[in-house]
Amino acid sequence: MSWIFGILRKNKQTVIPRKEYHPFKSKDKFSVETKDYYFASGTGHKNSFYKYDQKKNSGWMVCGTGISFEKDTFCLMDFHDWEAFLSKKNNNIRDLNGHFIIVEWERGEVRIRNDQLGMRDMYFAENDNYFSFSTRLDWLIPFANNPEIDFKVYGSIWLYINSFCYNCFVRNIERLGQGGKAKIINNKLYISTSPWLPQYAKAIDKKDARDLIYRFCTIGIKQQKDLILGLSGGLDSRVLLSILLKFNYEKWMAYTYGDNEFPDAIIANKTANKLGFSHKFITVSIPREEELSKYEDFVLETNGFVNGYFFYEQEHYNRIQKNHLLIDGGKGAFCRRNHAKHLWLKGRNHILDGNSEEVLKNITLNKPRIFKKDIINIMKNESIKEMDYIIRSMPKLTEVGAGNWVDIFTVRYHCANAGSPLQTRLDSIICNYMPFLQPSFLRKLFELPVSYRAWNKVYKSILHKGNSSLRQIPLVKDMSIIPFTTNTYLTFILGKLQERFQKFQTADYAQIFLTNNREFVLDTLHNRAVLEYPYYDYNIIQKLVEGYYKGEKGNAKSVLWWLTFDVWRRFLKEGRSKKLD
Repeated sequence: MSWIFGILRKNKQTVIPRKEYHPFKSKDKFSVETKDYYFASGTGHKNSFYKYDQKKNSGWMVCGTGISFEKDTFCLMDFHDWEAFLSKKNNNIRDLNGHFIIVEWERGEVRIRNDQLGMRDMYFAENDNYFSFSTRLDWLIPFANNPEIDFKVYGSIWLYINSFCYNCFVRNIERLGQGGKAKIINNKLYISTSPWLPQYAKAIDKKDARDLIYRFCTIGIKQQKDLILGLSGGLDSRVLLSILLKFNYEKWMAYTYGDNEFPDAIIANKTANKLGFSHKFITVSIPREEELSKYEDFVLETNGFVNGYFFYEQEHYNRIQKNHLLIDGGKGAFCRRNHAKHLWLKGRNHILDGNSEEVLKNITLNKPRIFKKDIINIMKNESIKEMDYIIRSMPKLTEVGAGNWVDIFTVRYHCANAGSPLQTRLDSIICNYMPFLQPSFLRKLFELPVSYRAWNKVYKSILHKGNSSLRQIPLVKDMSIIPFTTNTYLTFILGKLQERFQKFQTADYAQIFLTNNREFVLDTLHNRAVLEYPYYDYNIIQKLVEGYYKGEKGNAKSVLWWLTFDVWRRFLKEGRSKKLD
């Protein structure tokens, strides 16, 4: 379990609260307790490390995956590597790749840092008696003063593709942002962030982007880890597969999850059968009596940033052997320039003009308007202010170009905000990392012309030097199977045609959940607390829910977005009613 929790008393009359909350009750943990503080970290999966020196009243905890570069070699960091790194007087996070959070303490002073891409979060709460911090936002609710949704912060989370700031959407809780540093000293909390730029990452000289992705992909094999590749039918994981095929098949294996008729499963199985490498197919069937609890746990773990029904797909991670090292093609879209493509094509002039309202029109997310109009207006207006700040604080588009501007924007706000909750959850299950989402690789990628990246030339150079059979097997584009091609425009056209005419009988998890839990959904709809929640537009919610159960199946994901938000509404209400003893 890759988590961290800490609580410090603010005055001598205060005592550390009774151990009745999850971080205290957890059995699988490392913990240190004195009269002044209680610090704890989860154990297991080879991505939690810790040390305590009682004589010096000092120690440290790390969770996540750190990757160092020593003697021309990338290495996954173990306890001794972290100990050596942290013992250096002027150690620099920018010398490391990976994703992680670090907590150090000595004689009452606490220092916290996260990785430069902000893929691991830390949250802070303060009341009259305590400072508390945790990698899990939901664990801090009992320790915060009057926690409730801050719709000024929540606006960009709900209306657009990701949050446009590093603030926490729960009032009176603070969040450590990308490249963040925090200190708790003399009963004061200090937080600073350092939004990412390519030059912040460690430069790996005399290596090109192709060589770096090869090195990141093969760290596990070279360190004799039990490596497993998450294999889909898409281009990103196929590039990683092309690299692994050069090694003995006994040194690694692949797995794919989902319905048997899912396009990714069809192509991954075909690839494994043709090339003969070890491949495991994982399909998940969750007992109905467990659905609600898993749904709610998933929503709380991922901060409501992901539609709750996605827990069905995420459940497959729990079926992987925990002693494996997992890699996948996540965030490979940077190599193909697929992130925020519409903003790049349509929004560049609005960015130049500083017209935030028009910029936002290119990165909207189709969520239901379940809130009252005045709340929607607050959310929109604050999102415009956030975008105003982004345009002012980002490198000038005229200096870096529209393509690089959009990619830096995505690294800063999509990876750090939309990506970090899922990364935190995955770290609690298995040791893992994404080869494509490493700062040193991204730095090298940004050195290439935008056109080179847009035309998939990094991928081409890898695939054309790999097994030729991989270029004969179709690819999956969204939910369509198309012939192998690295021509971006042809891929797009074929994908649209196949999307229209090629149909697959795959599981619709949104409808499965709503069908299996109809009574719960309707009871929630008619619950007095929902009817009286001052920020809901109840008529819209009622129409969505009742319309779905009358046959309007297109309402499914909108209903589930409402239920996802309502998990947090309910949880915050319950959290406010708890008292620390």
